[in-house]
Amino acid sequence: MTLTNELQNYIVEVSNFCASSSDGWQIATSVYLLVLLLVSTAIATQNHGIREEFNETRYLALMIYSHFMFTILRLITFLVSDSFSRTYAVSATMSILLSLDILITIGIYFLPKLIKARMAINDSSSANNRGASVHRRSDQASQLASRRGSLRKQTIRSIGGSRSCL
Repeated sequence: MTLTNELQNYIVEVSNFCASSSDGWQIATSVYLLVLLLVSTAIATQNHGIREEFNETRYLALMIYSHFMFTILRLITFLVSDSFSRTYAVSATMSILLSLDILITIGIYFLPKLIKARMAINDSSSANNRGASVHRRSDQASQLASRRGSLRKQTIRSIGGSRSCL
């Protein structure tokens, strides 16, 4: 809010934001985030040989890259904040950067999982819509497989029974 009085030529500017009088908090959180990014990078490189259904290295790498870029943008904003005459602009910029970082991280991590779950639901519903013939075929196939298994056991028993030990 800006108030101007033309007779006395003064401007009163009021802005509300949450901040600390020390820069140490900003530096400490940035260093902590960079340490977490280094640890998660090490974990991502160690997990590259895991089976595909458990491997989330690609999504972890995208999140690391995203967090790193937003951390760099926040550090740049922090370093040039002294040149801004309006401190609320710096606070608004930091708030927007943090919000975008979180939204993009949620999108990177959860959207592929939600899409995969939606595709699985669609596949199962289309399989259910094919009718009872699919179930009959699978029942017949399982009965045939169990018959083959029992025939194999009988054959093995008869072969094993005819052998003699010396």
